[in-house]
Amino acid sequence: MFTISTQRAETTPTMASSPPPRNQPPRLAHDLVERADVLHAWQANRHKSCHVLLGPAGSGKTTLALQWRSRLFSQGFDVAWMSAQPDDEPEALMDALFAAFDAITPEICQELHLLYNRDGQFLLSSTLAISLIRSLERHGRDTLMVIDDYQNIRAHQAHAMVQTLLDYAPPNLHLLLISRQVPPLQLERLRAASQLHELDVQDLRFSLQDTQEFARQRLPALAPEAVHRLHQLTDGWAAGLQLFVLGMQAQPKRTHWHEPVKNAHDFVAYFNREVLHHLAPERLHGLLRLSPVHHFNEALVVAMLGPSAGQDLMSLLEAQRMFIMPMDEPRAGWWRFHPLFRELLLERFEQAPKELQRTTRIRLGNWFGEKGMLRDAVQLLVAAGEIDQATDWIERHARELFLNGELQRLVRAVAEIPRSYLKKRDSLTLWLGWSQLCYRQFDACQESIDRLEHHLQQQLQHAQRGRSALPPTSPEQAHACMLQFSLALQTDDFSRAQQLLPHMLHMRSQSDAVLQGGRRNLLGWYFSHQGTPAQAREYLLGPGQYREDGSPLQDSSFGNMMSLALLGMTHLHEGHYRQAEATLRAALSKAEAALGSHCEAACNAAGLLCEVLYEINDLQGLRELLERYGDAIDKVALPDARLSATLARSRLLALDHNLAEAQEVLVRLENAVSSRKMLRITAILLYEQFQLSLREHALSEQNHGCLVTLAALAQRAADKQHHAAEKISHYATLAQAQWQAHQHQRHDPAALRQLQALAASPQLARRLQISAIALPALALQRAGQDSAAEDLALQILEQTQASDMVRSVLDLDEASLQLLRQVHASRSKNHPILGFYAARLLKLADEEQASLTHSAVAPRLPADALSERELQILSLLANALPNKRIAQALGVSPETIKWHLKNIYTKLSVFSRNEAIVVARELGVGLPSAEQKLALR
Repeated sequence: MFTISTQRAETTPTMASSPPPRNQPPRLAHDLVERADVLHAWQANRHKSCHVLLGPAGSGKTTLALQWRSRLFSQGFDVAWMSAQPDDEPEALMDALFAAFDAITPEICQELHLLYNRDGQFLLSSTLAISLIRSLERHGRDTLMVIDDYQNIRAHQAHAMVQTLLDYAPPNLHLLLISRQVPPLQLERLRAASQLHELDVQDLRFSLQDTQEFARQRLPALAPEAVHRLHQLTDGWAAGLQLFVLGMQAQPKRTHWHEPVKNAHDFVAYFNREVLHHLAPERLHGLLRLSPVHHFNEALVVAMLGPSAGQDLMSLLEAQRMFIMPMDEPRAGWWRFHPLFRELLLERFEQAPKELQRTTRIRLGNWFGEKGMLRDAVQLLVAAGEIDQATDWIERHARELFLNGELQRLVRAVAEIPRSYLKKRDSLTLWLGWSQLCYRQFDACQESIDRLEHHLQQQLQHAQRGRSALPPTSPEQAHACMLQFSLALQTDDFSRAQQLLPHMLHMRSQSDAVLQGGRRNLLGWYFSHQGTPAQAREYLLGPGQYREDGSPLQDSSFGNMMSLALLGMTHLHEGHYRQAEATLRAALSKAEAALGSHCEAACNAAGLLCEVLYEINDLQGLRELLERYGDAIDKVALPDARLSATLARSRLLALDHNLAEAQEVLVRLENAVSSRKMLRITAILLYEQFQLSLREHALSEQNHGCLVTLAALAQRAADKQHHAAEKISHYATLAQAQWQAHQHQRHDPAALRQLQALAASPQLARRLQISAIALPALALQRAGQDSAAEDLALQILEQTQASDMVRSVLDLDEASLQLLRQVHASRSKNHPILGFYAARLLKLADEEQASLTHSAVAPRLPADALSERELQILSLLANALPNKRIAQALGVSPETIKWHLKNIYTKLSVFSRNEAIVVARELGVGLPSAEQKLALR
């Protein structure tokens, strides 16, 4: 049966608010031997980019690193510590990375977490690494990133990400890799630049003095000659020393020890013989039952063994330090076994009766499920063969994970469940469908919807015995309908959305936050696009949504913060830019304050605000917003916000005379939306590309190509009776008229009337209305009808002044601006307010033109101030190659190229590709090498 949990908060298990404790570093015990000599030498190398600590298991690598970490804390360093487990997939490693940096400040990984959690897959390593590098640059403080047990990392994506961090690390980032094996990374460049500090087993071995201090702390009565013998038997191996102490404590009357313990093989044999053999059976049994878990606390031990036996075992482990390591704050009370010890216990556990293994894992899994640690619970229960119980826990936690935006945790938990079981649990298919939608996996989402609707239809037919389907009233039907409606909006399929609209309007649910918030925001989005913003605002300004526990629903697409961003979108669609600016700035500020700078609501508000800032001519604010949110908007934002940011970015690049890059920005989004048959957005992007091509008279072939493609798209939309056919036709008509004007062709009277009707259409965006008025105004002026031309020019000023528009006027061609100057000179006395506005606009236009004509070239840095890689990129840039081609030539990602270009612009004191190219030529940076040319073919 398809059911959606509506449990109250007091009956729902508390979700873990952060990754499992195994991602936290061990806590440094207060009575460990301090390796003063090693630490002093290490301290002198603390500012190097990379530190590698190599040694076999049990050699004290982690303890030594913890001691160094403690010293760095006292010197103002921040330290992010993560550990890799043998079974870690890339997703688990990312969880560990997030937890490590969140322990410093959540701001460092906010953008990275958003990009990763909303992509649905392990992104390009360079994308993740560059995001982290940028955040750490802003963070400013010296930061050590520690990766313990690096030898457990198998995923090539993870190695590539670490390599990118090493290659492009800012001065304040330092990496420490702790491993049993040499990491498969390219460290030669760092070694040659004296940026690599390496320690190995020789550095890790205890000196005789260290062994004496160790014995003094643990066995103060041990004779000096016995200490010397102990050092010989262990060769200074840390685990061997600790193991001998355990043996001596277990057998205090024994006086002679002959077997050496210098490696992991010796450890296993000795531990079995001298330690585990002497444990009481109930204690050994308890240890084996804990071995399947990565971490434990006293509550878990007591739950598994009972109060008496559990407390007894914990006392033994803590008193004898039996190869357990305390987890660091903020999870005091959590422990983990030393890897050598856990491997030994697991080997014994797997030799136990199968039924004991199964029941142990079931009890452990259910305990973790009660504590909200879903990943541990599902893995343990699936390993025990209890798929139904594992699925139950996912269903209980799915709603909260979804509303918290923790889609990765939800999807990965569902991925542990065999596909055959998903067919039995439609609620899991629902939540999987929502996650697929958020990941923009639209085809997979549609498959999940089809599966849901098929099952629901069968249920409905069975219940109604052939009666026609009614509007959805049950939670199951409502969720399926809303998921389909949301998919239609995400894919710009407003025809399908219109078919579902009656069901959405009749949907009622007073207790389901997902249904309430989703219905409000989705209907607001829909009616804003339908040209009825007032109706959209009726929904968006409705009562706020609350979770079952009474707390406001802030995050996710259905939260109150997203409602505010969508409210700003309604003003933007109306062309009320000042109102849109105020609303979107408020939405961005509130979302950042409540949820952090990189949350879904903030990214959507920022994307929409980009278009507003361009129009009101706040170009510096736009640059800063794109620098901060650009990548996140591309990966996370709704189609409208992503389109707004893309248009603003392209127009800004065009202002900087970066026409090739401006075109590339548009083409990249066009490729993404055209593959999803999003005709309306494709038409907008084609029209914008056409506008760019008009700026360079030499691109007539490209002009005509855009024109033909746009006309064909309009015909295709009309033939299919597409919901946006009229809007697409408007774009094609306006482009054709602009092409004729560009070719100095005369417009016939019918064409002029068509343009004037087009300008009056509410379906046309305000910026395009200005262009649609300017064209017939110029045509009338050329025909000698100056008065009629001035009437239309006055209409341009009236419309732009009423909407607080600036760039729509400044971006007009010189002939249109000259006509506006003529109107200002002849009619401003009769329109004082309009005259003041026109004077301000024309002054801005004159200043902009003067800046282009008389701009002085800033002092340039010498070529040797750029790195070798930056010079390579500048060389390719000088040959007018777009970012994608440069990335192909150098074997890196476009995101890496963008990051390098930012640094190049800063060093050369320029703001655009064209300026950088001019400087490149001044510096004598030439053509690409033969190898680079070959790579470009």
